[in-house]
Amino acid sequence: MADGKVPLRGRGLFSTLYKYVVSAGEWFIKPIFNLDPPRVGMHVRNVPYVKARPDKKQRLDVIVPEGAGPFPLLIYVHGGGFISMDKSHYTRIAKSFAAAGYVVFNVNYRRAPRFRFPDNLTDVGSAVSWAMSNAIAYRGNPDRVFMAGDSAGAHLVSTYATSLVDPSQAKALRIERLTRPRRIAGLVLFYGAFDTETILATGFPFAKMMLESFLSRDPAVFKERSKAASPIRHVTGGYPPCFISYAEKDKLAPESIAFARELESKGVEHEVMAFTPSECRVIPHGYVNLFWRKCAKTAMAGAIDFLKRHQ
Repeated sequence: MADGKVPLRGRGLFSTLYKYVVSAGEWFIKPIFNLDPPRVGMHVRNVPYVKARPDKKQRLDVIVPEGAGPFPLLIYVHGGGFISMDKSHYTRIAKSFAAAGYVVFNVNYRRAPRFRFPDNLTDVGSAVSWAMSNAIAYRGNPDRVFMAGDSAGAHLVSTYATSLVDPSQAKALRIERLTRPRRIAGLVLFYGAFDTETILATGFPFAKMMLESFLSRDPAVFKERSKAASPIRHVTGGYPPCFISYAEKDKLAPESIAFARELESKGVEHEVMAFTPSECRVIPHGYVNLFWRKCAKTAMAGAIDFLKRHQ
């Protein structure tokens, strides 16, 4: 199907089973990820960001700092291979950014394999539009917009950002009628994926299943959708400044390296924080959620410093 809900027979048995098995494990780790969050002024949960019959995943949390504002906006989009995870696993991360002085919109989106590209990107666009329209009510400044994400979330926000520099992308992502920022002040990209075809060669676990769930199991459709779904192919000199963090032991590290190289070739401002094997050997992908680790603390501090310098 080009859009809308994918029938069960078209989703693939393995991806469907994977989703439910992983979701069971995520239920246990969520409290650990969210231990001891920093203090914030307000946390509003599960706000629909579309008007007409929103899906249960078309919702976001709003986390507001203490103080009067107005504060810059940060839209955070979670990872999980396009299939798993949830905004609720990122409450501590969202509150950490909020405590640094940002109104954070912690976004859920409709996930694969039930929903495929571009529905996931359209949801991100709808969430951004809602955040800009409602920012003032939460002491936010809609003229200062940042975006951030990890893994698949980094892919989604970096792909969304291409719509601001490549007009054809807005139509491809079905967000041409939505309110979009004139510019994004900066992107924070933790261990992202930036080319949906080269990811397959990285050896990242279950990459083929995740990408086929996200794009299509049909090779011809997969290849066609890869054009719009690969942000590295749409970078121009007007692309937002980027903060990129990854661990060298991560199988997905070549994606961050290639994206940074493309930004460099187009003259786009960017910073790279790469962790050596001695700094991030165990669980090199997903380390930001493990907030007690030195690499996680360093990455978050670097991201916040980047945001501060681009306000």
